[in-house]
Amino acid sequence: FMLTFSTTSECCNATLWKIIGYSIILLTMFNNVPQIVKIIKAKSVDGLMQSMFVINMALNINRSLYFYHAGLHISLYGESILIVIQNVIIIILMWKYDLTITLSSKILICLMFTGYPLFFLYHPGIP
Repeated sequence: FMLTFSTTSECCNATLWKIIGYSIILLTMFNNVPQIVKIIKAKSVDGLMQSMFVINMALNINRSLYFYHAGLHISLYGESILIVIQNVIIIILMWKYDLTITLSSKILICLMFTGYPLFFLYHPGIP
């Protein structure tokens, strides 16, 4: 059998953008790893603000949901999902090491970031 490859500029552009998208996703896997390692080694979150990670998580959830509902390929928004996962890890570490964060704050954040995405993923009125 014979393999044939298309070398049209449209095909090459699409392939190039897919490679760039997946490369960004791959590199994003290591975005917050140094911060996570530093927190674990120091057993401290001094100097970090929980609100910074919560806002970042909200923005990346919004972006992921928008691109998902628009039917776009995951190579365009996959890094946002990885950033959300890393922010969740950091927030959990903050809850472990910062005893001043209240239980009500933790519950509110959990409800907000589980209910909000579920609503937009499964609401029938949202295309």
